[in-house]
Amino acid sequence: MAVVGGGFGGVGAATMLKRAGYDDVTVFERGERIGGVWHNNTYPGAACDIPSHLYEFSFAPNPRWSRRYAPQAEIQAYLEDTARRYGVLDRIRTSTEVRSAAWDEQRRVWRIETSAGPHEAEVLLTACGQLSVPTVPPLPGLDGFSGPAFHTAQWRHDVDLAGKRVAVIGTGCSAIQVVPAIQPEVAQVDVYQRSPGWTFPKMDFPYSERW
Repeated sequence: MAVVGGGFGGVGAATMLKRAGYDDVTVFERGERIGGVWHNNTYPGAACDIPSHLYEFSFAPNPRWSRRYAPQAEIQAYLEDTARRYGVLDRIRTSTEVRSAAWDEQRRVWRIETSAGPHEAEVLLTACGQLSVPTVPPLPGLDGFSGPAFHTAQWRHDVDLAGKRVAVIGTGCSAIQVVPAIQPEVAQVDVYQRSPGWTFPKMDFPYSERW
């Protein structure tokens, strides 16, 4: 069996397949680490947008979340720890991108071309997410913008925002997280919104020992 993607879907699939008795499973992850969206998105304020205890594997409940909406680094660590504890980390080939897959009807196998060479499998599972692939709008003049310009999924940690005027395009989950995180250090932040959305208090808080 071959699984494409080493995020929550890929790690979960590999673990459940192992529990069901399937030992010949290979997971292909193009990133240098597992994690998918949680490995790629490291912008300030990156966190879960639903309560953490609802965002975990049913077979691996985590009593150690630090707060109601866990930050990115915690989720990444949880995923890596789960893969390690359930013995599927060695089944994941990181830095290996799947470039194509074709079904060979005569031999009844999937012929998979990867950046590390060919691979064959009888069953192919895709666990590819969409939030690790940035979608940049075709804004006129963007290519000629003189200052730093980047997507939240490709956050440039080498850019110092202190005292800068910052424009944020979009009001999705990433913007809702990153704008409050950078606001205290920037000189001005403007958020450009295409259509209004419904908002309500996040009710985030750190968990005490009793919680």
